[in-house]
Amino acid sequence: HHRDLCRHIVISAGFLGVCSKNFPGRWCGCSEDNVSWRPQYRYFSPWTSLFSAFLSFVLMFLFTWWAALITFAIVLCLLGYVTYKKPHVNWGTSYQAGFYNMALSFSMSLTAVEDHVKNFRPQCLVLTGPPNVRPALVDFVGTFTKNISLMICGNIIMHSTDMLVDWLNQRKVRSFFTSFTADSLKEGAHHLMQASGLGKLKPNTVVLGYKMDWQECKPQSLQDYVNTISDAFDSSYGIAILRMMDGLDVMDDLHSAAPFLSAHPDVSDDGSNEQLRSVFQTKQGRKSIDIYWISDDGGLTLLVPYLLTRRNRWKKSKLRVFILGSRETIEDDRKESMLLKRFRLEIEDIVVITDVDKPPLAKK
Repeated sequence: HHRDLCRHIVISAGFLGVCSKNFPGRWCGCSEDNVSWRPQYRYFSPWTSLFSAFLSFVLMFLFTWWAALITFAIVLCLLGYVTYKKPHVNWGTSYQAGFYNMALSFSMSLTAVEDHVKNFRPQCLVLTGPPNVRPALVDFVGTFTKNISLMICGNIIMHSTDMLVDWLNQRKVRSFFTSFTADSLKEGAHHLMQASGLGKLKPNTVVLGYKMDWQECKPQSLQDYVNTISDAFDSSYGIAILRMMDGLDVMDDLHSAAPFLSAHPDVSDDGSNEQLRSVFQTKQGRKSIDIYWISDDGGLTLLVPYLLTRRNRWKKSKLRVFILGSRETIEDDRKESMLLKRFRLEIEDIVVITDVDKPPLAKK
């Protein structure tokens, strides 16, 4: 009896979960517009499932309470075993459907919210190419967007694969990945800036790497790079360019014997690949982050370093702000210093550069 009652509880709870998640199809008196291939139960009610499941639960304990406890313990063990083994069968769960409905509902509700200081986020479209080839660029943006804002890794010309998404997940970077086939960097970036995002979950900042080979590359390649930055400004995007002394591309550091892995380095089918660590994945200790605040350009120059210091790896680093000035405008420089303090950022020191008009000294 306990086995049959427990089976009835599971089936009733399953129907109740399916109905509460609004699956396509008329499961439980849904509207006529919600039609699909799913079976239709004309006289089904979710409250009937809830009542029958509760009644079966009570009857199990009324018959033999210790047998009911043993039955539920066995069911929980079986559930834990299936969850642990993760069989390669795409059954899906009603919880996953619920997550989709919640995400869709919240995304729609965000469209009616006006922009203000409390909901502004640096939502970044990162032109990474294959993200596993430029891990430092991925880690840099992931450092200040994780759990607080949107990050989209864009790959132009290359085709998207699930392997690259797995690489991001293994690196614990919370980011979407999208690719776009185009004839040039400028064209692909232009389309990505227009098409990426959904409603309020839309990038407002473009992040790309510094072009290290600008002196040796073809003129058309350099022009595409410059035009991409110009298009971002024309589209009212913020711009962030990351430059590393050793460059961002780690293709030469990745070695693989398989032909497929040579096209997609640092990725393996069994997930046992080694992740290359970047400077943004190591603790920095007591260091300084220097910010050259040339003008009041909206605050992104100050916001990104501040968000970096909110992470455990950078929390001991201090912020130093360098502003331009002269001896004749020392009073205005003090006003800028007061303005920085009103931002309530934990800035360690503010330095006024007064010799900006002087030519640089010759290198010894």
